[in-house]
Amino acid sequence: PGDAAPSWEGLDGTDGKKHALADLADKDVVVVVFTCNTCPIANDYESRIIGFARKHAGPGSKVAVVAINPNAGKDAVSYTHLT
Repeated sequence: PGDAAPSWEGLDGTDGKKHALADLADKDVVVVVFTCNTCPIANDYESRIIGFARKHAGPGSKVAVVAINPNAGKDAVSYTHLT
């Protein structure tokens, strides 16, 4: 906690766009969740992550929640901005 996050850029989003950490520069807090769409446990937590995002990172919030899926192969890395 408190350390600067390593920068990322060019992550393919589920919205078809490319994304970077710099896109969230106006946020005070960025919550990054590494998840996997082929893991049953990760899938069980999906609704909790969405609920957390809705509660803490809604419109006008200074908090962002993003999910990064680092799968390889046909399910390659994808980025979802949950707020």
